[in-house]
Amino acid sequence: MAHPKLMGQRHTTLAPRDANHVATMGVIAGEKLFPSQKIKLSDDKPNHVETAYDQDAVGIVDPFLSGAVEKGTMFLMFLFPDSIQNLRHDWDHPKIPHPGVKVVEKIVEKVVEVEVPYEDDGCRGCY
Repeated sequence: MAHPKLMGQRHTTLAPRDANHVATMGVIAGEKLFPSQKIKLSDDKPNHVETAYDQDAVGIVDPFLSGAVEKGTMFLMFLFPDSIQNLRHDWDHPKIPHPGVKVVEKIVEKVVEVEVPYEDDGCRGCY
């Protein structure tokens, strides 16, 4: 059983051996960044991240990287524990738009409203 409430906190007792899910997202460094540095999504460029301060941060630079991440480099952002709204290897986060949203918007733009003729059959089978 995962213990997400223990992640990111100091413990008073030894946690049991376990495996934990951590939400990740592939991103692009908008500036030079360092492992475990707090980051947020850029307001200007999709999928780009930049340095964040506590209130703005949504995650950290991959803490397992061995050195700095240069501007323009792709890497994994690790989202903070308990910040996602669901987890099924596809997640939702209140500050990060879902990639499917753009696809749905394009489909909606293509939908053509078709008028269906209506035959008045009284109650149409209602009792």
